[in-house]
Amino acid sequence: MYFPALRSLDLRSNPGSPRWADVQLSAQELDAFLRRMVMVIGWDDTRGISCVLGSGFLVGTEPDLIAITASHVLTEWADSVRPPRRHAFSGLHGDDEDLRKRLNELVQRNLIRAALRCQAPNLYCICQVNSLTFTADPRQIDVASMTLRGAAEVGVGGFSAFPVDVEPGRWQGPVLMAGFVKGSSWEPPKDGEQTFRVQQTLVVRVGYCRGRINEPPGFGCPMYQLNMQSDPGMSGGPVLALRSQSREMPRVISPHAQIHPTAIGIVSRDCIAPTVLLDGSDAGETWVTPIEDAYLLRLGWRNRSVYFGEAVRDGRIKSYGPRALTAEVFDEPEGRIGLRFGSPNG
Repeated sequence: MYFPALRSLDLRSNPGSPRWADVQLSAQELDAFLRRMVMVIGWDDTRGISCVLGSGFLVGTEPDLIAITASHVLTEWADSVRPPRRHAFSGLHGDDEDLRKRLNELVQRNLIRAALRCQAPNLYCICQVNSLTFTADPRQIDVASMTLRGAAEVGVGGFSAFPVDVEPGRWQGPVLMAGFVKGSSWEPPKDGEQTFRVQQTLVVRVGYCRGRINEPPGFGCPMYQLNMQSDPGMSGGPVLALRSQSREMPRVISPHAQIHPTAIGIVSRDCIAPTVLLDGSDAGETWVTPIEDAYLLRLGWRNRSVYFGEAVRDGRIKSYGPRALTAEVFDEPEGRIGLRFGSPNG
């Protein structure tokens, strides 16, 4: 997967520049992107309408489809269609267990699903969520993982995945940000119909990362700050580095096939958004969840529960470079968990 359409973009200025641009993809590039993207969709059974909740992307395709999205894409939908049950201690302790039950109900009733673009032209597949791991407080860690089912059962395939990338230097050059925006929609089949109706409008932007912010406003965890705005629907989409097969970060975007995209982060919220926000879509710059935060998730697979890093090591989740294979989750005081990587750079 490479990007000849990016040759005309002049992004060789100082990374501190506010410049960014929408990328005009060729038909081949768009198809390659869409087969790696996930459109997270929902059905509001209280109002009888379908909704596009946000974006996501595939990180594994064999033997299962494994996707990543932003946790708030799911939790805010649950709060909207299944409001939390209030009780005397909710303000003190939160409602993590109640939120899990509400999201589980939505998943079991297929009110949260994923729309994927298949290899065949204009063929889409609506997948069910087989298992879901999410963070109850997206202001702490805004990442969720979904294992999807339904594609293999109906005999469609041709999906691809973005490899996760935790190597050094991945934020030093131009980065891409992708997601589905206004104009994307889906409709369930009516009586007698056999197919779903899906409309996907994908936006890909290229710009720079301003750096890692250890105490970003409104968050309890470090985030990366991009000089690109995120539009409604882009939450949960991938932020991508452009890597070469020699594992060196190119200084400029290249049209050569040796350059390919790797997932280094997840689109979270707009930087100038207020503390309470439903879609993270106000114009401005964008907070990005580091892809390594996904390593704190436990994934359900074949009646087992394993950490994300184990799925990376056994190849079910694609990865780039040796560091991705060295993750270790460890216990910290007060019931918290930490994450460390082997060399290089810890």
